This record gives sequence, structure tokens and C-alpha cells, in this order.
Amino acid sequence: MISLWKAASRGRRAFLCAFGIDIPVPLRYNRINKNLGGQNSMNFLEERIVKDGVVKAGNILKVDSFLNHQMDVRLFRQMGKEFKRRFADKPINKILTIEASGIGKNFGETKVLKDISLNLEQGEALAIIGSSGSGKTTLLRCLNFLERPDTGIIKVNGETMWDAADPATQRESEIRKKRLHFGLVFQNFNLFPQYTALQNVMLAGELLAKERPDYRANKKAVHAQLEQQARELLAQMGLSERADHYPHQLSGGQQQRVAIARALALHPDILCFDEPTSALDPELTGEVLRVLRELADRKTTMIIVTHEMHFARDVADRILFMDGGVVVEEGPAKQLIDHPREQRTRQFLAHYAE
Repeated sequence: MISLWKAASRGRRAFLCAFGIDIPVPLRYNRINKNLGGQNSMNFLEERIVKDGVVKAGNILKVDSFLNHQMDVRLFRQMGKEFKRRFADKPINKILTIEASGIGKNFGETKVLKDISLNLEQGEALAIIGSSGSGKTTLLRCLNFLERPDTGIIKVNGETMWDAADPATQRESEIRKKRLHFGLVFQNFNLFPQYTALQNVMLAGELLAKERPDYRANKKAVHAQLEQQARELLAQMGLSERADHYPHQLSGGQQQRVAIARALALHPDILCFDEPTSALDPELTGEVLRVLRELADRKTTMIIVTHEMHFARDVADRILFMDGGVVVEEGPAKQLIDHPREQRTRQFLAHYAE
């Protein structure tokens, strides 16, 4: 728990992230200016905070939507002073994107995961480290339902996505929809070889668009929108000139960046990376790690399974160390790498320091 004012004092973007006020959907976008202007905005925000007690995940006002309405700097400062006066002692809860508790997974007689629990906050980067066979990848696959946990509960944005004790959460048709909350980047890229980089990034969006009842009538407009978004994502990855290249015409680092763009295309709540640099040589590894650093700087919510200890220390907010299917230790990234508490963690990190 942190005070509202401490959360707000880190700058405009941090302020808006911290005050992701739970605004009902009908009030968003078209009517937002009426509710977020001058003294009326203060009364409105106070009413929401006092009524809810805490800032909640859910139908929150998106930061970029707020910024697009060009809030005046003077108004921002005025609101900041007023928040300090009114809410200095009121606590807020951090917004949890994912909550997993009691996750267990068996393959035959082998217990791969044993009672794993973790939380991931909005905008946080979590690195999962550990020896091969420790359960890292299986945990990642359970969190995005590529594997079905035998025990445990998984919640995303407060909604129960999986409950091993509740068959209603396990229907295949529902699981396919739930996976849209996650973007997954695999070790070996998994691009479709018959499609160009641009087509690979657009593909999932096109398949989803075809399920819309208005798709036939608006096919050209939908395609143009998807193409524009895909080109922007490839540009973000530094691949504008490679948009029309096929995977075999790209280096490993370029293919992995296309895979990251593809994962971003559906605007997932959480990006999952399964050892994204394990198939790359050191030079190409640097290309991908630079992209991940940029995503972390933009406060993209990420779970990264990695063997890159220096990267995990410098980029992740928290690190979770696994061994033998259990969480041995977790904590702030720099603290865990520099000053591990558990003997097993120290042994593991000493191996990488050699």
C-alpha cells in the first residue's frame, strides 16, 4: 500500500497510471472531457476514490486516452496540489494484471510444478530464472493456457480465467478467447514460412476480424487498418525495410523481432517470452534484448523466462528463481541477483558468474 500522493509525485505519466480511476464505460471517450476538467474533475475523481476505497482494475481510463485529450499542464499541477490536500493519507492497491495461486502440473508420475503462486502488477516486468528442467517454461505455458494446470487458480485483471476445480472455466472455446490476454514469443520464432514478415504480423488480426459480422462489408477498411498497424509495429522493431521479406530471408534476430511484433499486434495484457534469445548467437541476442529493454521502459507488462542474468538484473522489476518445480526465492531484481537469501539461489548464480 502506498499513499496516493507518493504515487502521483513521480510525474504526469506515473500520476495517471497510479490514478487509473475506475470510470464506468459510458463515461469514457465521448464524455470524458465533461468529467475531467477543472474543479469538476476533482469532485468526480474524489467521488470515485471515496466510493471505491481503492483504485481497481477493470474499466479504467487508459493513460494514452487521457493524454490524447491534451490536459493542460497548469490543470495538471492544480489537480496535483488538490490531490495532495485531499488524499495524502488515503491508500491505494496496486493494480494486479495476473494472480496465480496453487498452480500444479504433472506429466504422468512426474510433478513438474508444485503449488506455484505469483502476482504480476500492471506495467511490471517479471523474469523467471532457473536451471533447465526447473519448470520455468511449463509455468509460462500454464499461465497462458497452452498447458492446463492440474491444480490452482489463474486470474487476469480480477477475472477468473482458470480454476482447476471448476469445469466451467475449462471449456476449449473459452480458453481460446482467454489466450488473447497473452502474447507469446517462442524460443524458435515459429513464424509461418509461407508468409512475409508483414503477413505474419497481420495474420491473427485478420482471422479475428473475419469473425465479425460486419467483416464482408468493411473488408478493405479492416485490412488497411491491420496493415497500417503491422507496419508501425515492424517499424518499432526496426524492420520497416524487411516487411516484404519471408522468414528464410531474415536473420534469427530479425525473425525474433517479427515474432515480438506479432505478439504485440493483438494488444495483449501480458507479453510472455520463453527464452527469446536461446536460439541466437551473441550478436543477434543483443538486437532482441534491446527491443525488450524498450518494451520494459514503456512499462509493458511482461513475463520473461531467461538465462540472461545481466539482462534480468538490469531490466526486470522482479525475479522469480525456480528449482525442482517450486519457487525457491523471489524479490526485486537487483536485490535477488546481488544479495540472494537462499543457498540454492547463491549456488545457481555462482555458476553463471564463473
